[in-house]
Amino acid sequence: MRLAYEASLKTRFLPDPNPCVGCVIVHNDEIIGEGATQIAGSHHAEIMALKDARMRGHEDLIADAILYVTLEPCSHFGRTPPCTDALISNGIKHVVIASPDPNPIVGGNGIRILRSNGIKVEVGFMLEEVLELNLGFFSRMIRGTPWVRTKIASSLDGRISLTNGQSKWITCEESRNDGHYWRARSSIVLTGAGTVLADNPKLNVRHFNTPRAPLIGIVDRELNIITKPKLSIFSNPKVYVFGEMAKVQDLGLVDLSENIELVGLGCLDDGKLNLSELLEFLNSLQVNEIHLEAGSGLNTSFYEAGLIDELLWYQAPLVLGNCNSPFNIKEVESIPVDNKLEIFDIKSIKNNVRLRIRNTESWGTLLNSLKEMVLCLQA
Repeated sequence: MRLAYEASLKTRFLPDPNPCVGCVIVHNDEIIGEGATQIAGSHHAEIMALKDARMRGHEDLIADAILYVTLEPCSHFGRTPPCTDALISNGIKHVVIASPDPNPIVGGNGIRILRSNGIKVEVGFMLEEVLELNLGFFSRMIRGTPWVRTKIASSLDGRISLTNGQSKWITCEESRNDGHYWRARSSIVLTGAGTVLADNPKLNVRHFNTPRAPLIGIVDRELNIITKPKLSIFSNPKVYVFGEMAKVQDLGLVDLSENIELVGLGCLDDGKLNLSELLEFLNSLQVNEIHLEAGSGLNTSFYEAGLIDELLWYQAPLVLGNCNSPFNIKEVESIPVDNKLEIFDIKSIKNNVRLRIRNTESWGTLLNSLKEMVLCLQA
């Protein structure tokens, strides 16, 4: 199964909105076929592994082999035919599955179909690794909302820019390059109008070769940003601008570039945009992972709404003093005793450190749901 998981990593940036899936076919402890899910609408991992086995001249061994796959084979007609049909028609007699598929269309049906056709099926291996690789997909299927990851680059004392707005560069080049990996695996890179106007970023993916560019989203209640079409961010293939519904309606059929789409959101009692509506809209687009790169205003809005699932925090060995912080949150009255955040990964990057911090409730909801599915499906 470890080899199947490693196979899934080879197309990490490719299949979104589908999950990353790997598959190996093993005969007498030797791999005779390997594959990973391709771009949406193309072959799934199981089909790629079967094709690979044939290309290697092992077609006559497939029926006596064990197929290992990191996600339950699909059992429905979507962009492609059911993988269960292919496994059955190829005479596979033993399938080992890391994780069940929480997609309600599948949801154990793939396993049940295989078993009803006399195929031995085992399920429930490397759940945490498969979940981590496909956090957004599992979140969308189980919770009905994308996974929100907030990226922060700060000094040791938690400052993201000087009072004059200067932030280039607090972290080292290697840390900034690492950040592009997380952009590349995301479905959308989201920021606020303040960041766009202050830094004029493009927010595209660099340093990683990916044929699938993430969407770009700008949160701008007043929609002032659309009066500046020459900003670098508007050169991306698709840009969504989220503003107040009334202001979007007032603009009517404003003449915008074809790559720019305005999306109206309702407002809360405090006048801020309803970010839950934003997530609902992105969920309708099959957005899996949101990569939030913003300033303190938007960061704070997401945090106070309880919508941040993970923090990707880069720290440099600098002390910048009393300047801009990543959050503008009122001081708490006492130290929280029920902190829902946990540091689960620490990585040194040159002279910087990268912390991955997740909301334990978000993670626990997904993992526990998969564990419950496994219990129901284990024969």
